[in-house]
Amino acid sequence: MILRTIAILFTAAWTLAAWDRGKAFQYLETSQRKWADWKHAQRPGGPCISCHTGLSFSFARRAAGETQPRPLERAVIEGVRSRLLETPPRQAMTDAGAEAILNLAMLAMERQDAAAAPGEAGTIALRRLWDLQIKEGKAAGSWSWFAFNLEPWDSATSNYFGAALAARALAAYPRQPEERVDALRQYLEREFAAQPLHNRLARIAFDPTASKADTWRQLWAAQSADGGWTTASLGPWPAQPDAPPNKGSNTYATAWAVFTARESGVACSESKLRKGLDWLARHQDSSTGAWHSVSMNQVYPEGSIQRRFMTDAATGYAAAALLACGR
Repeated sequence: MILRTIAILFTAAWTLAAWDRGKAFQYLETSQRKWADWKHAQRPGGPCISCHTGLSFSFARRAAGETQPRPLERAVIEGVRSRLLETPPRQAMTDAGAEAILNLAMLAMERQDAAAAPGEAGTIALRRLWDLQIKEGKAAGSWSWFAFNLEPWDSATSNYFGAALAARALAAYPRQPEERVDALRQYLEREFAAQPLHNRLARIAFDPTASKADTWRQLWAAQSADGGWTTASLGPWPAQPDAPPNKGSNTYATAWAVFTARESGVACSESKLRKGLDWLARHQDSSTGAWHSVSMNQVYPEGSIQRRFMTDAATGYAAAALLACGR
């Protein structure tokens, strides 16, 4: 009887709260469609790539085991491909370095065989990436990136996030110029300590050569007692006086912390990771399927597409994290 009771308690302790996968992906599909229809996102051939909506959506799809893009993803990838195949390749974003990284990241998502030839669009994307890599100065080895004073993806430190994303994309294309790859990794190592924890998590998740133990210790030390993470705990961040109130554990911060921990190799059985997963499962909105979050920068009008961006990212990474551990 005692052993049976212990077994029941053990099972309960390791069972996560339920979440609605179908509703989560329905929300993500709707958000990607809204992004594609938004006039500011429209580009020749297809919508541009967003870090908040398109990128997190693609990571969630891969975590769900879908190796081929759905129609909404396909529209983004075909837009990338069509612009790359123009003569000369068309630049569709305001920053060429960021676009080169995001283009390659999207193409890498659908690659099944890293040993296969990259194809015409992939070859052009790789050439553009290396042509635009910064060769001198403090930023040598990285690329330019959006810097609109918008955290966490479009700010003064976001080129580090972009460089980490480039490292992940390049894993799908292993035969690259050794000196250029070395320059990227030297940059990632050299600037690592100066980054907010958010970006250090990107590095250990996306760069297989990164040392992880110290960052894992920092990540667990930043975890709140309820199992989540606050936005502030993934900083330090510059002050944003117009940002909405954001106290306590936050859905985007928690989703990003758990997603990157799992991507970097933390086992699903790790107790602190499981606490984070359980927090996520408990905080999904049962009516919309989303994990609602708020901007780190300003209050956007109710009903505006910008108001959705942090929720889109939180939902994509929460779904990816939960799926990565078999939920």
